[in-house]
Amino acid sequence: MKISLEGRRAFITDAEWRQTMAVNLDSHFFCARRVSPVFRAQRRGVLINLISTAGQFGYPTRTPYVASKWALQGLTETLSMELGPDNIRVNGICPGSVTSDRMDRVIAAHAELEGITEAEVRRMYTVGTSMQCFVDPDEIADLICYLASDHGCHISGQIIAVDGNTETIWPRA
Repeated sequence: MKISLEGRRAFITDAEWRQTMAVNLDSHFFCARRVSPVFRAQRRGVLINLISTAGQFGYPTRTPYVASKWALQGLTETLSMELGPDNIRVNGICPGSVTSDRMDRVIAAHAELEGITEAEVRRMYTVGTSMQCFVDPDEIADLICYLASDHGCHISGQIIAVDGNTETIWPRA
């Protein structure tokens, strides 16, 4: 999404808002609606939604993304209540800063907005976590596998961060 700026306020188009909601929220709802009857019929199932630590904090200049992830957290918790009686587990995973091409683009946009280097932004994101780290995508995959396995048979309605304990999404200085 391209961000046009007027002062420090970001403005987005209606199309950008809808696209973000469609990808980050609507897709999870439609998936859950599609698989729920199958899971109910077999009296078991697992839904795992990928949320984001942005779904737990505010994040300037990322309004549609953050709003969609906060909504996805609510959808996850509510679906766990609605589907739990049918032995369907619903959880959400909140990745933090993940080592990836996507995160590289987020960092570049943040650096451009603030007029600082990408290295400075990367450092800010790192010190924004207690463990001062970025997360490897395999760590998220490992948690998904655990939650989907019989080992996680009584874990539902949980929002679990894989992020080194994010303290802030938009660290300053």
